[in-house]
Amino acid sequence: MANAGMGIALNESEARVLNESFGMVDVEVLPNAVAVATVRRRNIAGGDLNILFLARLHARKRPMLFAQAAVELARRGLTARYTIVGPDEGEARHVRDIIASAPAVDIRLTGPATAAEVADCFAAADIYVLPARGEPFGLTMLESLSAGTPVIADRDSPLGRQLAGLGLARLFDGTVEGLVDAIAALASDRSARSEIARIGPDIVQRHWGVGGMIRKLEKVYERTLEERKHLLGRRSGEAS
Repeated sequence: MANAGMGIALNESEARVLNESFGMVDVEVLPNAVAVATVRRRNIAGGDLNILFLARLHARKRPMLFAQAAVELARRGLTARYTIVGPDEGEARHVRDIIASAPAVDIRLTGPATAAEVADCFAAADIYVLPARGEPFGLTMLESLSAGTPVIADRDSPLGRQLAGLGLARLFDGTVEGLVDAIAALASDRSARSEIARIGPDIVQRHWGVGGMIRKLEKVYERTLEERKHLLGRRSGEAS
């Protein structure tokens, strides 16, 4: 670490850690990149909404919160299908308990999905919900938007806040009530969902596309090599 020419961080929080804990002054923030989906979502039309949770069924991802919100939304009269996709990491039994307690609510727990199936899930969804707290990045939000599907995220998510600033996501306060309100508002706003479907893939490509991120990384390496050459040349001159 002491001999590193510079640091590369996933987000601003990691950049601060490198600076404060390891004394790195030169830190470049390079977020994860995403390949824009080749399968674009279906046209927004009538019929029941498909509201998606796609993540590990881990406590930090909060699938229970999503299931609880689905039950409350049904109680409020929203007709929708709620799909929960992802491998079980401890929370599936709790989700099943919620599903069993509300048999009239259309909540489908489908298990893990392959990479190809994930793309299809996003393309078929009307809204993607990632209620995770303490999310380091949240690549699935970009995958969803690359298919033209709007996102709802916890407001403590740095990427969620950035996406909200670009008009691509809605934030909630971390509570079941807040999530219910956010889903209900976006579900009722077909024009907003249509606009996100139209502009989302292009914005994701511009900000987080794989090609652009490769070019940024190449520039970081080039700059680091030039600085290292300059430093070695100066030391050589001092030694002579």
